[in-house]
Amino acid sequence: FAAYIRAAVRKEKGLPILVELLRMDNDRVVCSVATALRNMALDARNKELIG
Repeated sequence: FAAYIRAAVRKEKGLPILVELLRMDNDRVVCSVATALRNMALDARNKELIG
């Protein structure tokens, strides 16, 4: 199920939104987004797109 969600977020163009949220001034948001991106990077295609 998690693999499906990772692919769905990528297909719905969610990765750029997550990356944009890294610029927030709120440390809790940045930490949560960083964790989400780490989890998203478990998918090889997402990892390539994230950089």
